[in-house]
Amino acid sequence: MRETYKLRKNIKADSQFTFESEVIGMISDEQLESLRQSGVKVRVVRDANPENDVQGYIVAWDDKEVLLRRPNRRVVKLSREYTFEIMD
Repeated sequence: MRETYKLRKNIKADSQFTFESEVIGMISDEQLESLRQSGVKVRVVRDANPENDVQGYIVAWDDKEVLLRRPNRRVVKLSREYTFEIMD
């Protein structure tokens, strides 16, 4: 399993979770729920090419995939093993 750095910045809202740099295999349900409820925009890094990054809002997830709503309102299904970063 590929280990990646997950959420690199802290969420400021009323969240009880902090997302700091730590090596984990997959983003947790608690982190996804906090991101969905706070409504922060995330960037999903799929590979080394920044043009392939996907930006949007967390909508739903299951054991292996995350649904992300892009700015054009289309929904994209992505693996939970990608790197998720909070956007400024």
